[in-house]
Amino acid sequence: MRFLVGDVTNAASLHIPAEHYDLAIDIGCLHMMADNEDRSNYLTFVYKILRHGGRFLVQDGLDLNDIAPKSGEELNQIKETSELMNKPSGFPILRKILTATGEEEIMVPLCPSCKFPSLDDYIKEITSFGFRISSAEREKGVNYTYEAIILAVKP
Repeated sequence: MRFLVGDVTNAASLHIPAEHYDLAIDIGCLHMMADNEDRSNYLTFVYKILRHGGRFLVQDGLDLNDIAPKSGEELNQIKETSELMNKPSGFPILRKILTATGEEEIMVPLCPSCKFPSLDDYIKEITSFGFRISSAEREKGVNYTYEAIILAVKP
């Protein structure tokens, strides 16, 4: 297994040949790009490096207005998260992380620019780059309160 580190909005810097992979996984990456040009470069890059029939799994933060709460508790959680997301950039929030010694809570500053589309907007964006959607769901999140979970295929 080989791991690469680089800027996914500048695909040339990664030197990956076209149609090289069967699977690309995005966990919390796409929604961190608020700039449309960065998003376009990234999705073009992912499409290029996947073989035909290759899969693109996306698990990214979801617009909270796209959630229909199933309970009063869930509605309260959505409201609390919405209030938190309206805090200024750099505002510290409590996050749980896994370490070698177990789960820990740490304070992490809010990102200065994120884009949380609706599930439909994610689908439109991803398909506009040539992908076919195999499945798309709104799920209670692991990394974010609610996440879009999308499996796309390069035809």
